[in-house]
Formats: sequence, structure tokens, C-alpha cells
Amino acid sequence: MGDYKRRRLIVRLEKPRYRTINSNARPWREGACTDKVASELDKAFDALNADQQSAVFRAFSACDYALIRGMPGTGKTVTVAFLVRAFMSVGKSILVTSYTHSAVDNLLLKL
Repeated sequence: MGDYKRRRLIVRLEKPRYRTINSNARPWREGACTDKVASELDKAFDALNADQQSAVFRAFSACDYALIRGMPGTGKTVTVAFLVRAFMSVGKSILVTSYTHSAVDNLLLKL
């Protein structure tokens, strides 16, 4: 993604784009991960609640970027920890930011 496009998305608040993916598919299985890693991710995904699973599919369908927002205690850290492992398993780059160091520290502890 070029600097101009990144600036449009972030500074000018242009809406991110999403592509359609099959909600029955497990996107991390289509990547380069091993069967063992894929089955561990399947098990972790099944442990997520419906809203968390929806956020995972939304993040995998994002063409530009994805934001995970929610009230305290809704499972954002668990969801993001799953996404980091899933994206890493298919060779994607991940950037995680937060307003506080403690939020990043909590995520690292979950990983």
C-alpha cells in the first residue's frame, strides 16, 4: 500500500474496503501453515464466542486494515491474540498499537 493511499485511509478517514470470504472456511488453512498449527488454530477459534469469530472473519476479509474496538472485558485481547497467531501462520505482517503500554503487554502475555 502506497503512502498516498495510507494517508487517505488514516488522515482523511476513507472507509476501509473488505472482500467477501466464505464464512464456513477457515482462512488460516488456506495459507502456508502446517496441519498441526491449523488444527490448533481451529480449536482456538472454536473457543471464541460468536462476536469474536465475526471479528476474526472481518479482519481476514479486510483489504486495507481492521480495527478491533469494544468495551472492557469483551474479549478484544483474546481476539487479537488469535488473529496475530492466525496471520503469522499464513505469512502476513501484523502491526498492533494501543493507547497504553499495558494493553500491548497484556497481548504479549496472551501470545
